[in-house]
Amino acid sequence: MSVLGFNSALEKQPSEQVTVKANFTDISTNLVVSGYNMNNCEVSVFDPSGSNQTGNMVQGTPTLDANNYAVFACFKGGSDGQNYYARFKTTWVSAGQPDQKIERDLLIEVKEKGF
Repeated sequence: MSVLGFNSALEKQPSEQVTVKANFTDISTNLVVSGYNMNNCEVSVFDPSGSNQTGNMVQGTPTLDANNYAVFACFKGGSDGQNYYARFKTTWVSAGQPDQKIERDLLIEVKEKGF
């Protein structure tokens, strides 16, 4: 498993299936009102033309960690030499406060290696 922020790309081979932990801890500390927790996260994958590749590249259902500050998502497949973009759309909730919707993107670079 890789632990990723959003300042780097995930590089994988087409046959690899890799679970990543996408860390959102900084969101909770940067919101104007304290006490927010991530309630859910939708993970989608798109190719550069904008075509949805989620069904081909996300294995299973992404889950939140026990502290509600990270998302576990498993990425698979992809075509050699192609870049994809994983979109993490999160919803943060706090009692009596409006929901906060935060989106981050992750570059996925698919490259065959070892020849």
